Amino acid sequence: IFVPVGGGGLIAGVLQVIKKHNPKIKVIGVEPEDACAMKQSLAKKKIVDLDHVGIFADGVAVKVVGKEPFSIVSKSIFFICSANLYIISFFKNDSSGKLFKTAIVLL
Repeated sequence: IFVPVGGGGLIAGVLQVIKKHNPKIKVIGVEPEDACAMKQSLAKKKIVDLDHVGIFADGVAVKVVGKEPFSIVSKSIFFICSANLYIISFFKNDSSGKLFKTAIVLL
């Protein structure tokens, strides 16, 4: 399951529900390259406060993730990746859903 990541609340909730239902399901977090607070925090094993975030993907553009979501995500996430603005702009302009298959291939 692909889940957008901002402050971490949505993906933390999805992880708790999915893992309780079926622990074998893999959850992949996706956040913008220029606002990858969760990816950097997981890599450093502590919450990171970014100096700057881009605003193109404004719904997930946060400088710092939440403490509780970080705790949940760090224990249960399969993988987290960042998407560049080129990929995000395609999703914003594609109402057909055809680009979803392309995104999976790119990941």
